[in-house]
Amino acid sequence: MDNFIFYVVVPDVLNFPFEGLSLQERRFRLRDTLKSKAAQWESVRLRGAFFLDYLESLAKLINSSPAFEECFYENSPANMLPHGRIGDYNPMFGYFEPADVLKYDQAFRDLAPEAVQQFEEADADGVHSLVWRACSSTFSEAASRRAAIAIDHS
Repeated sequence: MDNFIFYVVVPDVLNFPFEGLSLQERRFRLRDTLKSKAAQWESVRLRGAFFLDYLESLAKLINSSPAFEECFYENSPANMLPHGRIGDYNPMFGYFEPADVLKYDQAFRDLAPEAVQQFEEADADGVHSLVWRACSSTFSEAASRRAAIAIDHS
């Protein structure tokens, strides 16, 4: 199982010089900064492939581009972590800039209650509902603060 920890964060706290740091050092520094200076908002414990499937369903629900799912897995402030695997290193870090947070939060808010209910009830084990609540709650809070969202995979 993988943990996906959603943080609401002021982007400036993740702005640090990363030139000269190894990829692993950058990743650890991001994680440590989130733990000490960001608000942990939600978390989801689920196999990574299943989480991605649920994100794809959620992306369809809000009519977003593939960038929505990519930001959950391969995005970082100032692109300090590369996209994709490099050798044995796989960063698995998600990040949404405040402008994207506002855009997706509005997409969540624009959904009809019936569409949300249908999405939440789409599976018998309630995982759609769990993913919906984690995402919509985090985007709502971050939008209200004009903040970014970071997703730590652990």
